[in-house]
Amino acid sequence: LSALGLIQCTIIDPLLRKRGKELSRKDKKRLKKLGAPEPHHIAQEFNSSAFLNDDENQRLIKNATCVVGLHPDECTEDIIDVALRYNKSFAIIPCCVFARKFSSRCLINSPSLTEGFILCSVRAIDAAVVITKVRTYDHFIKYLMRKDPRIMIKHLPFEGKNKVIYFKRQ
Repeated sequence: LSALGLIQCTIIDPLLRKRGKELSRKDKKRLKKLGAPEPHHIAQEFNSSAFLNDDENQRLIKNATCVVGLHPDECTEDIIDVALRYNKSFAIIPCCVFARKFSSRCLINSPSLTEGFILCSVRAIDAAVVITKVRTYDHFIKYLMRKDPRIMIKHLPFEGKNKVIYFKRQ
């Protein structure tokens, strides 16, 4: 986004990559040639609770134009939750489901529901309802899509996990 869109970006990643917070000289030179801003790095875990306990991080989200997650692993759902809470546009390419770590995720399928799958929040369940644990990529996509009816999905033109889930704030 920095290089192609000339957009100031902040990368939130608890794992400092090969060079830590510094970009390679090659990347710095490329950004400078394009007149693009260098991204900021925050070496922290992104989640909807602890990350937002910091006033600086709250300001960062409040002032953000959008939130983007490319193979965000464990924080996939948190990115969507935070973006929706702050009414921010987001785009996310989910990959890993982490079914064991997030074993409480489930979908409910009922003939009486026109939407088909919904989030697992119903307490009284009739006999025709089927509860499915979120264990597969397709179920994870459905689970994330049910967080808000305004969330959209597109397929990207490459092999592999190529679904982008997004919300564009009006």
